[in-house]
Amino acid sequence: MSDSRDYDILNYINQYVLQKDEKIVWKGRPTPSRCASVGLFQSFFGIFFFGFAIVWTVMASRAEEAGFFPLFGIPFMAVGAWMVSGPLRHYRWGKRTYYAITNNRILIVTTGRRLKVNNIVASEINKYERSDKGDGSGDLRLKETIYRGRQGISLITELTNGLWGIADVKGAAEAINTLRTAD
Repeated sequence: MSDSRDYDILNYINQYVLQKDEKIVWKGRPTPSRCASVGLFQSFFGIFFFGFAIVWTVMASRAEEAGFFPLFGIPFMAVGAWMVSGPLRHYRWGKRTYYAITNNRILIVTTGRRLKVNNIVASEINKYERSDKGDGSGDLRLKETIYRGRQGISLITELTNGLWGIADVKGAAEAINTLRTAD
């Protein structure tokens, strides 16, 4: 965290989010370009989906008695455009997100029209998955175990949230381990 916006967000967290005896032990931000790479596969598929929807809509509009039938292609074009925009949406999310690990919880702060603070307390972190890159960056996927089905028979582990594209994945993992053991 280095620029004035980062300083403003950190001030906000210190003044309005942290509890009385709570201290930040680790802070960081996602790398926006790493976040953008998450949506690349979806975007690639979206190009074909969007292209097919356009071709279908144009062909349907050329029919003699097309009527309103070509309008059915519009929702498909919208879905295709949404898929193609995946890397841009992920990049923007990465530019607007801040992470902080305190002695009590993990904070994921997203800015925009409103400031959104996602709190993850230590008791909600029963597992996490760490993936490292060669430069020391990486991701921490937080897991939650959910019991579904009749009489609690089914056991499903879902990736629910995480710290994506962070420069210091080792430092964040150590802070999470300390948080989990302190609970």
